[in-house]
Amino acid sequence: MPVPVVTSPVILAKDLEFHHQDGDFKLQVPELRLQAGETLALVGPSGCGKTTLLTLIAGNLQPITGQLMVLGQDQTQASEAQRRNLRLRQIGMVFQEFCLLDYLSARDNVLLPLLLANQPIDESAKAKAMDLLCAVGMESAAHRRPAALSMGERQRVAICRALLMDPPLVLADEPTGSLDFERGAEVLNLLIAACAECQASLILVTHDRTLMTRCDSVIDAQGFSAQQSNAPRGNGGAER
Repeated sequence: MPVPVVTSPVILAKDLEFHHQDGDFKLQVPELRLQAGETLALVGPSGCGKTTLLTLIAGNLQPITGQLMVLGQDQTQASEAQRRNLRLRQIGMVFQEFCLLDYLSARDNVLLPLLLANQPIDESAKAKAMDLLCAVGMESAAHRRPAALSMGERQRVAICRALLMDPPLVLADEPTGSLDFERGAEVLNLLIAACAECQASLILVTHDRTLMTRCDSVIDAQGFSAQQSNAPRGNGGAER
């Protein structure tokens, strides 16, 4: 009888705790586990810790206590350089505020992860950037700078940038928040299809119920006891 293959989770968090130095915010995660290829929607009211949790996973912040394994790296023990290297090379990020560079074209913003990771920008990379932009209807705007793009167009550029290096983990903070229904559906399909193609895991922060139904699981961040220190504890739970 064949022995089943057991793969390590892409993300494993246990007894994770983070709070700001001023003490106004506290996040506690008893347990979170995400396997390769899984999609997770992270929901909950504004201020409950959804974006903070993504930031911890990405390594921009470090937990105060607990365990946080991301793609085999212990983010609680890793140096800033190690966390940065993991983030640049293996994590695709879609920021809520896009974080595009004003002096670069849409295409060159998509190519930015290669530059930051000290990898060559060759013709195949440029072609891939254009393919991604074409997939979200942005081919005619590829050489425009962000100032000449609408909010929805900027969001699509940010999503293409996150997918450029085929990362095993994608973290997306409100990825369709600035898009109309039709464009939002296109972008969601691109995200899910791209992740499925390379068995990447995907975490979405969203208030969109359509996005929630497309994910393997939905977790309410209030169930992680995210709270203001001077406010009552939320009673949210996890929905599977």
